[in-house]
Amino acid sequence: MVEAYTQQLCRVYTIACPACGTENAFPRYKRDVLRMKTSGPDDHPIEYGWREEGEFPIWITPITFFWGSCGTCHFSGQVDDGDFRQWKTKNTTKFLNAFHEGSLDKLKAESPSGIGPLAKLSKGLDPNDPFSLILCQFFAGIYSESLKSTPSASVLARSYLRVAWIYRDEERLYGEFSGSSKVKDLMDGLRDEWNESIIPNSGYPVLPGLATSEVEALRFTLSFFEWNFSTLSSAAGVEDEMRLMTLIAQLGYRLFELTGEEDDFTKAQGFFSGSMQKCLSVINDNSIVGGIVNRAKDTLEKAGDRGRELRALKEEYDKNGPPKSAPVPPPPTPQQATKPAEEAEKDAETAPAQPASPTAPAPAAGAAPTNGAAQQKIEQLDQEAKRWMRLAGISELTGLPNRVMLSRVLLPRIFKQTAAKGQPLGCIFLSPEGLAQINGKLGRPLGDELLKEFTKCLQKQVRNGERLAHLEGVNFAILIPGGAVHQLKKRAEVIHKELTSRRFDVNGNALSLSVSVGISGIQTYSGTPKTLQEGLYQRSIQALDNAKFKGNQVEVIQES
Repeated sequence: MVEAYTQQLCRVYTIACPACGTENAFPRYKRDVLRMKTSGPDDHPIEYGWREEGEFPIWITPITFFWGSCGTCHFSGQVDDGDFRQWKTKNTTKFLNAFHEGSLDKLKAESPSGIGPLAKLSKGLDPNDPFSLILCQFFAGIYSESLKSTPSASVLARSYLRVAWIYRDEERLYGEFSGSSKVKDLMDGLRDEWNESIIPNSGYPVLPGLATSEVEALRFTLSFFEWNFSTLSSAAGVEDEMRLMTLIAQLGYRLFELTGEEDDFTKAQGFFSGSMQKCLSVINDNSIVGGIVNRAKDTLEKAGDRGRELRALKEEYDKNGPPKSAPVPPPPTPQQATKPAEEAEKDAETAPAQPASPTAPAPAAGAAPTNGAAQQKIEQLDQEAKRWMRLAGISELTGLPNRVMLSRVLLPRIFKQTAAKGQPLGCIFLSPEGLAQINGKLGRPLGDELLKEFTKCLQKQVRNGERLAHLEGVNFAILIPGGAVHQLKKRAEVIHKELTSRRFDVNGNALSLSVSVGISGIQTYSGTPKTLQEGLYQRSIQALDNAKFKGNQVEVIQES
């Protein structure tokens, strides 16, 4: 079934198997035959277009011709990898020496008698069942990568990520095959033998294993991407780090979306906060110039939005419960120690320091923490996530951009847009009054809940293209592109009336708030961007202070 499309879509390469020497014909997509149109936040392909005439089945995707699996011993390599395609003609010794001594010979010896994980996994290599075929090829590729003395963390991570995509697309793309497929049963029955045959490696965060669901594949993906991040060389560059941390955060979101588990939420929150901190460090580093700074600003804003979506999803799950359809299999098998304790301690003392991982380290394999220890770990992760959020420009209470994000990212971006169009830029600062008395009377936790409810009401007043920020304490700001001052005053009065007339129901208490509002704007762009932006911020703060002095008022300070 798959072979029917190779001639039209692919070039075919004849490649000798590094393990058994069999000459195999492996297809690879022709250059530019497939063009990506849209993808998901974690790079999951959603829509793509063909540059070849004709109609193709929905299950022909960018990963259909990804692996070349030997028809004899089932060793698998990526056909896009030039080192694999040319191993016999270029750098032969270097290529073969990358594998554990004797591992390829063992694979060759096992194939005639049908023993070993790859031989048994080959039962799923059915050309008439693309779902089983592609899954088994990916796991054959993962197994083949694990035969190397130094497996690539990136190859393992991206292989598991594509496995996760396959499971995500099971109904959408492979529905006509997956219902009758026995590939999951095959892999379930092979787990123990697979795990026992994987050559131990002290660098593994977890043992590369078989996954029979998207959740399980994502757990492997995250483990190996975190390992990948910790081993990035200094030559990788800050943009590679920023891109990888953002991808890890998006995968953490997807995992929590499927499981609803508290630990997955905490980790995903930490991933986003770490990603945003990385972007912020790029923005604040004067030695970094050019397009990377703009990409960091764009990534920072998107990560902030996605982080708020994560918090909203958490609130929804807390209220209605997590999804019931997502299977939650056991976590990946921990990597077992392969050296005596004395050697392990010596290695730890002499090992070079590694860059920090974007999340806190997991407990040691085999550890069984008490309830108290587990609670302490959760609190530690929560505090770390909050610290990152403050540094990265997010209010830990409301999830909105904070003063750092407003002044360093949002205001410069919107200023640039309005200045280019010659439009005015308005700013409304708001501050609810009376919270201190409520905190003293009813307690700080209830006061925090009231501020969250106030924030939700305020968010409903924000229009498309405007940006809302929680500066600090009880002060908020709305940036309004195209807003002239006389229009802003009318707008602010409407918002003020809505907020002050609202009765907020918090834990059975009907509470109301006074609100002070300060307004200013930029009408003309005579001056440097920095001077104009700082002037707008200071005038808005002063107008808010004037409103607070009078109490529950709307005050305006015009541009001089």
